[in-house]
Amino acid sequence: PVMSGWVTSPFADRINPITNKHEFHPAIDIAVEENTPIYAVMDGIVSAQGSSSISGNYVIIEHGGGIKSVYA
Repeated sequence: PVMSGWVTSPFADRINPITNKHEFHPAIDIAVEENTPIYAVMDGIVSAQGSSSISGNYVIIEHGGGIKSVYA
């Protein structure tokens, strides 16, 4: 989703930085410099956006055929 950046948390077991408990992290966290363009994995339509106590700010994009991607 970005041209350059660094992985801050991989798709793997880890210590949750909020709960401090061991758990599986089902995502990849990528950090970038401020104002870096971010690209969706495929064309689609934003179906939801908001904020949650678990994910922080998020956007959900529907790509068709039941495929969705989440950016948080």
